Amino acid sequence: MDGERFNLRKLHGLEIRQLYQIEITNRFAALENLSDNEDINRAWENIKENIKTSAKDSLDNVDNLNTVRHDASRHFRNKKKAYLKAKIEELEINSKIKNIRDLYRGINDFKKGYQPRANIVKDDKGDLVADSHSILARWRNYFFQILKVHGVNDVRQT
Repeated sequence: MDGERFNLRKLHGLEIRQLYQIEITNRFAALENLSDNEDINRAWENIKENIKTSAKDSLDNVDNLNTVRHDASRHFRNKKKAYLKAKIEELEINSKIKNIRDLYRGINDFKKGYQPRANIVKDDKGDLVADSHSILARWRNYFFQILKVHGVNDVRQT
């Protein structure tokens, strides 16, 4: 490990600095039990190795995380390209076979762009509910209230 260099500028980031502090604290906790009779040179070597190992572990983990993020971005970028290519080919086919309805539908989808759907409803109090069980319960209660006419008491879950 002698002569190793570390990019200490990474320690300016809060997340990396905290990771390094945890690493160094854990490694130095083991050195607290050294006796006073310990050779000073050996103690120094232990301290030096702990600092280097902590720096290597914390800074290398950040590099690995950045690599994973980069790979994930590249993967999704390629997926998006493949999706767009398939949609364009579908438009070309619809144009060639004179399927005007699907052609215009596809063009309109391109104009609108991605439209995320949110499965959210309001509960009785007006608060937003997002989990599927609560949404089903809310719809069940809603239809129960609507279908309560003429003595209908049994609203079954679909």
